[in-house]
Amino acid sequence: MTVYIKLLKMSKKFKYPLLDNAFSPQDLQKGINVLRSGQITMSGITKKFEKSFAKYLGVKYALMVNSGSSANLLSVFAACNPYRKNRFKIGDEAIIPVLCWSTSLWPLVQAGLKPRFVDIDPHTLNVKVSDVIKKINNKTKLIMAVHILGGCTEMEKLRNIAKQKKIILIEDTCESLGSKYNKKYLGTFGDFGTYSFYYSHQITSGEGGMVVCNNYEDYCILHSLRSHGWTRGLKLKNIKNSDNKFTFYNSGFNLRPTDVSAAIGLNQFKRLKKFQQIRDENRNKIIKTIVNDKRWKNQFIFQKIIKKCDPSWFGFPIILNKRYIKSKSRLIEILEKNGIETRPIVSGNFFNQPAIKKFKIFNTKEKFENAQLLEESGFFIGLHTKKISNYNLNQIKNNLFKIEEILPKKNKIRIGITGHNGVLGSAFIKNFHTKFEFIKYDGDVTNYLKLKKWFDKLDVENFLHFAAKVPTNLVERNKNQAKKVNLESVNSIIKLLKENNRIKWFFFPSTSHVYKKSKFILNENSPKEPSSVYANTKLLAEKNLLKFQKQKDVNICIGRIFSYTNYNQKKSFVIPSLFHKIKRNYKLSIEKLRAERDFVHIDDICNAIYLLLTKQKKGIFNISSQKKLKIYEIANLISKQVKNKKIFSTVKSYGNKDILYGDNKRLKNLGWAPKKNINIIIRDFAKKN
Repeated sequence: MTVYIKLLKMSKKFKYPLLDNAFSPQDLQKGINVLRSGQITMSGITKKFEKSFAKYLGVKYALMVNSGSSANLLSVFAACNPYRKNRFKIGDEAIIPVLCWSTSLWPLVQAGLKPRFVDIDPHTLNVKVSDVIKKINNKTKLIMAVHILGGCTEMEKLRNIAKQKKIILIEDTCESLGSKYNKKYLGTFGDFGTYSFYYSHQITSGEGGMVVCNNYEDYCILHSLRSHGWTRGLKLKNIKNSDNKFTFYNSGFNLRPTDVSAAIGLNQFKRLKKFQQIRDENRNKIIKTIVNDKRWKNQFIFQKIIKKCDPSWFGFPIILNKRYIKSKSRLIEILEKNGIETRPIVSGNFFNQPAIKKFKIFNTKEKFENAQLLEESGFFIGLHTKKISNYNLNQIKNNLFKIEEILPKKNKIRIGITGHNGVLGSAFIKNFHTKFEFIKYDGDVTNYLKLKKWFDKLDVENFLHFAAKVPTNLVERNKNQAKKVNLESVNSIIKLLKENNRIKWFFFPSTSHVYKKSKFILNENSPKEPSSVYANTKLLAEKNLLKFQKQKDVNICIGRIFSYTNYNQKKSFVIPSLFHKIKRNYKLSIEKLRAERDFVHIDDICNAIYLLLTKQKKGIFNISSQKKLKIYEIANLISKQVKNKKIFSTVKSYGNKDILYGDNKRLKNLGWAPKKNINIIIRDFAKKN
């Protein structure tokens, strides 16, 4: 009669637990069949599982035990057993990764070895062979290679070094059953390989483990140590009465499994490749869902795998980028509150565990920086053997991205600003509102008393004086007003700066029109010949600011801005003016369009000012693209966008010197470069208008 089994339900506390229900009804039925048979203790089914396991991995011998921890214990004590030719002695040293499980370490200590920790590679979470080599000395007799979460180090190199130095190599493969390096299974490179069948591992028997080896001498030692030290089940030529069931020829433990565990484990083992495939697919889906989200800013780092390693994944480790480390505990709270269970990566930097100090195992000042960083920044979530649902994918993704909401807010740098509604002021605020707190002056900059009242309360170290009468035609129409805004407001601010000791950096946007027009490229020291009232007021303001700087400890920074453009400029600017005239079939005269100018987009100007601000630079800087372009060529580019044809086909060379283009070497040396191409600017302007 078939026994129907209702599978045990996982804790309802977590919607996405570390452990999913890995048992199938058939798994449990196999266990029940053993219970019904009456042969519960280790017997024929255990031997069948051992043979299947050895055949699958391509090794000669496999021995099942009651846990992966017992597998480690057995391997270490077999490695020092007096029946073994190459063995370590009490007081010898063993190398082990500082990122390990407790029962990877304790068997070494219990057997009398002195462990030496080695740091990990922060990307793979496994050790580097080069770091292991640095730890090897004359006392090194054993290496415990712990394969973390399905990954590994370069095992062929490690095996060759161990053979060359006659060092015993044990592979703790409890987290990596099914993983391969160069097409060879992990756990089969060394003298011994250990595996775990705990509930969350690649396969499970509830509790259980396995040790593998290729040497019959080692197998006999393991076999006897597993069961009290007796000879039962072994054929030993040199031991009298070895066929007697109660001959004890060795020391021993009782680490035997039950046939119940073996029956479940064997049935699970048949589905190992299927489990591997599903875990791999789930991992890829989780990563893809996260990195393809518009909120992705490299907040998280995922475990990397070395070349030649074909992983059998265990869990899904998540490492926070350095910027987010302080938010880790808060993020874990959010994840667990929303039903996503988490845990540390293995046991973190094991050197920090209280048992290390309690048992006085180590006396070293060595710092394991990578393992420590991993402990501070990493955790992992489950990776199940059933296909992950879209609901769980979205839950994981959305809760992980809450890291942005809980990121500690840095106090923004406060900046005083005039002209915040202007073209340059509004663009700068738009580009950098997340980085700075702008203290805006809303009044008339020509009103000294009102400006002083605001200035007296101003508590900032940086100041942007963007207020200006910019378009030349407006300046020429109202010269007195232009003089007040462009020159007298600067003089007023200079007067106020003398009384304000807080401001350390002051930026003033000037113009390229202070230069004498020339067919040669212009640098900051080129001859000056202002071409308009506007340019003249700017040049006078520059001189007054530089004179003031000699008297006061303030970094005065002046940006001489060449012809600039923006998608939202008024018609009085060059590109918007041409655009609207061409769109309305306004007849353009070539004679007025032969001038050559250096155009730089306002976003590039903002980036230049930001760079000067963050570096607290003083002096004069050209803000230019270092490329000259004839105005009629711009008209042609606009006409091609608007009407799909050029306006001007042939034009005689321009004889006069109405040319302005600048050398931006000083800014380039700081790491700045213009990014907006004129063709892209005009194309985007046409789309927006």
